[in-house]
Amino acid sequence: FSATSRQMVDACVAAGVHYLDVTGEIEVFEAIHARSAEAAEAGVVLLPGAGFDVVPSDCLAGMLARALPSATSLKLAFSVSGGMSRGTLRTTIEGIATGGQVRRDGSIVDVPVAREKVTAFFLTGPRTAISIPWGDIATAYHSTGIPNITTHMALPLPGGLVSTGQRLMAPLMR
Repeated sequence: FSATSRQMVDACVAAGVHYLDVTGEIEVFEAIHARSAEAAEAGVVLLPGAGFDVVPSDCLAGMLARALPSATSLKLAFSVSGGMSRGTLRTTIEGIATGGQVRRDGSIVDVPVAREKVTAFFLTGPRTAISIPWGDIATAYHSTGIPNITTHMALPLPGGLVSTGQRLMAPLMR
């Protein structure tokens, strides 16, 4: 969607047609959000991320924000099983070149991938999860107003291996 969303949104707004995708890319969420006024004027809905990437987690983040209205920090952790779609794999490969991102004091900032490890508690028990740049860095802020957001994923690989691999592969991926 990083390569196609702008053109698709342009066409949808011009034609007065709603836009829907299943992106998980932070920059796509932010770019489409920046066009909210334009979409409202055209009478269309721009809805990126209608798949797994942010819908359930934004609902959870919203519930937490309502229960804890003074919260200033949000950490979300995911445990995903199964394979990746072709699009997710491509986004992952593109992301290797740039590293990680977090929301800090309301702004999205670049950080190393796997710079933070947390113990996350899943139905299957506690697991170590590493910080990754996930779509909620963009969307959960707009849904909750919480200014500091980090997303994590439990992976079968050690966090240090992921971080080192990203640093070594980044020049090649760029």
